[in-house]
Amino acid sequence: MKRKLLSVLMASCLVIGSSSMALAAEKDCTNDLCIIHDKVKVLKCTKDHKHRLTCYKTEKKELTKLEKDEQKLLKRVNVKRALKDMSVLSEKIGPRVTTTEEEYQSAQYIQKQFKKIGYKATIESFQYAGSATGEVKEGDTALTSRVFSYSPTTTGITAEIVYCGLGSVDEFANVDVKGKIAFIQRGTLTYVEKVQNAIDAGAAAVVMYNNSGTTACRGQAVADGIPAMGITMADGEALVARLNAGETITLS
Repeated sequence: MKRKLLSVLMASCLVIGSSSMALAAEKDCTNDLCIIHDKVKVLKCTKDHKHRLTCYKTEKKELTKLEKDEQKLLKRVNVKRALKDMSVLSEKIGPRVTTTEEEYQSAQYIQKQFKKIGYKATIESFQYAGSATGEVKEGDTALTSRVFSYSPTTTGITAEIVYCGLGSVDEFANVDVKGKIAFIQRGTLTYVEKVQNAIDAGAAAVVMYNNSGTTACRGQAVADGIPAMGITMADGEALVARLNAGETITLS
């Protein structure tokens, strides 16, 4: 036990000694030579070593200031309020696609929150090139739909729909969509990636259904590509159920 205790004490002394030496190095450095005094040895440091110590002290000071600034900012963050804002925007209002009523509602909500904490906030309108009208129909029944931005104009395409899941390259590899309408669920990949995958697979058009809310999916097509439109989650899931039951469905 005495030997073990002695070892622990010696290790502690070495740690303390090392800390003292580091402090001495910062304090005793001169222009060209830095001498660290120790009972066992004398260590000579070059000017370059002194420069590194100076840099270290400067970085440490800046880091401390940064940490203090971060702490001040974090103290002002109200977690419950942030979660409430996220819940309102993502769940109560839902998807906030450009030019939709949901987008305007979210802008009004954010404006209100800024005003509450003392900011002057205004909503400014601007021209948006990309809105268009279109229709997705099954027979004579029109589904709630939206046209994707950059979707090319067409006089009408009528074809069988093929379910392609989330529209990944692997999912397209398992179906034959040439000359047909690629029926895709929103999510995971970007709109453009999904539409491009449909183009590469030879699809004539894309119909994408939403993965949340009650509005029709609205995204971005590929410029000079194939027509792409979105429908609601409810309509999309109903079509998927019919396809899974073995039904063949044609949309225009």
